[in-house]
Amino acid sequence: MKTFDIPINIKVQAKDEQAAEKFVFDFLKMATKEFGVEQKIVDWQYFEFLTEESSCPGCGNHDIK
Repeated sequence: MKTFDIPINIKVQAKDEQAAEKFVFDFLKMATKEFGVEQKIVDWQYFEFLTEESSCPGCGNHDIK
């Protein structure tokens, strides 16, 4: 059997981004416990997306003035 990475974007309605992230983390933890073995979910991880207005040298925005 092979293992595949499947990227997913989830839209959440919440009072702020931290609350939205917590909801998704809690949901994924519960789903993994409930269905993970049965559905062959091996692992999941969180990737933080950098915003375009970021001007940090390590993020690929080289238009720093």
